[in-house]
Amino acid sequence: MASSRIRYFLGDLVATTVACSSIAAFTGTCVPSDCPPWALMPLGMALGMALSIPCWLAAGPLLGMIEPMLQIMLGGMVAGMAAGMSAGHEPAPGLLALAALGAGCGAVTSLAIGASDWILRQGEADE
Repeated sequence: MASSRIRYFLGDLVATTVACSSIAAFTGTCVPSDCPPWALMPLGMALGMALSIPCWLAAGPLLGMIEPMLQIMLGGMVAGMAAGMSAGHEPAPGLLALAALGAGCGAVTSLAIGASDWILRQGEADE
């Protein structure tokens, strides 16, 4: 039972990292450079949440519909916010830098949710 839990955890980690990388790259290129600084965070968050829906629907048949939803949607919101805020700076980051930023946001979000799940279960395996 523990080996299947590890496979799902790694699958969620990879799916969230890839989704957030794509979300950040797309969000960073869509945010206009003349956008006011106070609007960058909510604009990036909203765009990140909207873009996470197709990513979640693509990962759902492989990993289940509920489990990756939380990670991809939360990670997408964080990656969109970070990419939107960094895209507002001059010079704007490149596509590779935005993708790396999103991958980092996705990995950290997925690891934080996995650690929270482990703490809530107190280290016990699922039944």
